[in-house]
Amino acid sequence: VLFGATVTLSDEKGKTESWRIVGIDEADLGRGWISWMSPLASALLDHRVGDTLTFLNHRLTLRQITYTP
Repeated sequence: VLFGATVTLSDEKGKTESWRIVGIDEADLGRGWISWMSPLASALLDHRVGDTLTFLNHRLTLRQITYTP
């Protein structure tokens, strides 16, 4: 995961969410855009599809990474 990525995560219950990692001035939670400096984005950086991480006591699995211009 790098700056500009859109990531799809699933939790231990199978719920999925997608987030796009953007610059500070572009962050918009309503659109699913989070700052690269946010705690979630920081936890995701340098991970790959299939990796599992713990964030705020939740186990998250990285399902997909895409980059769009």
